Amino acid sequence: MMELTEETKSTAETGGDESQQVVKRSTTQILTGKAKLKRVRKYYDPSELPLQVGLRLSVTEVTHIDTSKQQYGIKGYLVFNWRATKKDVVNYNQSQEDGTKYVPEYTPDLHFVNDVEILSHEEKQNLKIDFNQSKFGDTPFNSQEALFINVIFTQEFDVQSFPFDVQNLPIIITTLLHDRREDIQLVPSLIHQNQFKLDKTCSSIVHWEIANIDVSRTVIEGKSKGSKQYDLVVFRIGVMRKWKGIVYRYIIWLLLLGIMSFAAFTIHPGEDVGERLGYVVTMSLTVIAFQFILENFIPDVNYLTILDKYNLFTFFVVFLITIETSVLAWIEPSVEQATEVDRIYAYSLFGLFVLGNVAFVVYGFVARTKERTKLSNWDVYRSEFLTFISDEKKHLDQKTKINDFKTIKADTKNNKIYS
Repeated sequence: MMELTEETKSTAETGGDESQQVVKRSTTQILTGKAKLKRVRKYYDPSELPLQVGLRLSVTEVTHIDTSKQQYGIKGYLVFNWRATKKDVVNYNQSQEDGTKYVPEYTPDLHFVNDVEILSHEEKQNLKIDFNQSKFGDTPFNSQEALFINVIFTQEFDVQSFPFDVQNLPIIITTLLHDRREDIQLVPSLIHQNQFKLDKTCSSIVHWEIANIDVSRTVIEGKSKGSKQYDLVVFRIGVMRKWKGIVYRYIIWLLLLGIMSFAAFTIHPGEDVGERLGYVVTMSLTVIAFQFILENFIPDVNYLTILDKYNLFTFFVVFLITIETSVLAWIEPSVEQATEVDRIYAYSLFGLFVLGNVAFVVYGFVARTKERTKLSNWDVYRSEFLTFISDEKKHLDQKTKINDFKTIKADTKNNKIYS
């Protein structure tokens, strides 16, 4: 089960001084602390494998969502659990009697797949064994109580429908490579009913609305011969952009600029050509300036967003006025002819402008409706591999080509792999 709450925190986080020094860590930072390189096969019988490691995430704050950088920040607590060995149970009971610290024989090493920077990372080695709390009967489970994280993640944002877009923010966790991938099976928490919890109270994302949350296990086919599968647990936060602010601040202004452009028709094209051209050129430069402002809100993508298209449409209207003015000045018709042509052209162009705006209203409504479907039918995790095999290694696998590029998709609902 998953829970989306509106809880209000009663106490501040420990060590919550915002001025504290930021600790930068690499993207391969091990969540469980120092790597001890303990192999699972050393402590578990092959018949007990794969070892299931359950994950639970409690998000206390979505700190920011930066569309232009395609990044977002998450604060919260990660809890994970796994089956205890018989010796773990003995050591745990002994530690309870002696009052000493319990240390399990094996601790999974996990890391984030899509993190950019780990800002802070507070390790709490308060391990315990939970009995009779799982769906597996009396099976004892090691449980890590809490691991505080403050991490910046990245994900490719689809902004074609900007500013009516919906984004899925995944938090992807996997195991490190010193364990065989087929020996470890990552799954949502085995002993907690709430496998994913998000507190919206302190999330400082004024331009976004948190719509839903989801957690799933994804299995991806391994590329190396020693690995049969690649396990991921994907926690996903679905967010919808609050579009009204952008419409009021930018689209309305572009609409007014388009309407103001028709004031050029009050200047006679045959008598004051220079003044009329100066006016429409000024309007076109204003529209272009808006485009530079909008580029600060979206990433550098190779397609046009809805807002880009509307800005281009407004510029095209101003451009058509410029062309008409230039043509009339070039052919030099009589005053009566120029006035009549200018009047017909103005009415026709204004009708086109009105129809274009109505079309964009419908387009925006359809785009928003389509974007909302991402919340229930979000894209499964996709991994893309680029493999290079040197001449010395070719004899190991004659079927593998140089620069072999293969895309593999994982079906999170049915746990199926397909190419």
